[in-house]
This record gives sequence, C-alpha cells and structure tokens, in this order.
Amino acid sequence: MNLSNWRAHFVLAFGALLIDLAAVANGNNNSTSHVRATTIVADIKAHGSKATVVALWANIDQWNEVIANIGRGRPEWLQVAIGLHPGSDADSSEMLDEAVFLALKPAPIAVLRLIKDQQFSVTSVCSSKFGIDYAPEKARDFIRDRIKKLTSISDIETNSIRLQCLSGLQAALKDFD
Repeated sequence: MNLSNWRAHFVLAFGALLIDLAAVANGNNNSTSHVRATTIVADIKAHGSKATVVALWANIDQWNEVIANIGRGRPEWLQVAIGLHPGSDADSSEMLDEAVFLALKPAPIAVLRLIKDQQFSVTSVCSSKFGIDYAPEKARDFIRDRIKKLTSISDIETNSIRLQCLSGLQAALKDFD
C-alpha cells in the first residue's frame, strides 16, 4: 500500500470512528451518559487507544462525559479507563488518573486491583497532584473521603497496594496542611 492510499485509508477509518462515537449519543447505559462504555471499548479494539482518545478529545463534552463515568467507578467504565490509558498523554492522561482517583471512593477494591495489575500507578492515583484543580478544602475533602474508604475495607489480595495508596493519600493530605 503506497503512502497516499495509506493516508486515505487512515482518514476513512478515523472518520468512521468519529461517526461511531457520535452515534453513541442515542444510548443510555443505565446512567445519565450518552456515551456507552461498550462502544468505546469496541472502538479501542477496532482503531486503537490513541485514535479513540484523539476522537473523544476532539469532542470535549463527550470526553468529559467519559471521565465523569470513569470517576463513578462502574466496572465497564474502569475497563474504558484501562483501554484509553495507553493512548493518553499530557492532559488526557492527567484527567484519566484523576477519574480513577475519584473512583477510589465508590469502587476502592476495583481501583486497587487496577493499580496492582499495573494498569495505573499508586503515584498517579494516590497523590496530591489533583489539588491544583480544586480549592484546597475541596481537595482535602476528596483525599479524606478516600482515606476513610480505604481504611474501612479489607481485601487480602490488594492489601499491600491499599497500604501504599493510603500512605500516598496521607502524604497528599499533609501537602495541603
């Protein structure tokens, strides 16, 4: 395949991805979302993580919807986070990390398993780097909520990661004090 044919194929595939993502606005997926996790996972498999991140990022409302859904910690959306993460960079990567941080409260064990499986890191999820996005008291509240949640759970499989995450969050809380 010569370069011009390759470019034409890429443009058509990317256009199809954008059309697919726009079409999901008719779905509900049992939330207030218009974007379906299953559709995004299928797009990642068909077009790759980077192309899917680029397409979602091009429609910032859709991207923000995806991030909000990941932050709710539902299993299907945590799978989306896993799929998007390798294709993310800079701002998109920070937003994914923050969404997974937010998911610590509703789905602590699931998030700890993501960290244990090296899908995300303790440093990226259990730190104070999100403090600049919120007023200091709001950031403290977010961190305290997650510390409280992690302190209340017990899961042998993720206990060492839980302790590392707690340590990171406690250090983050000290950063704000």
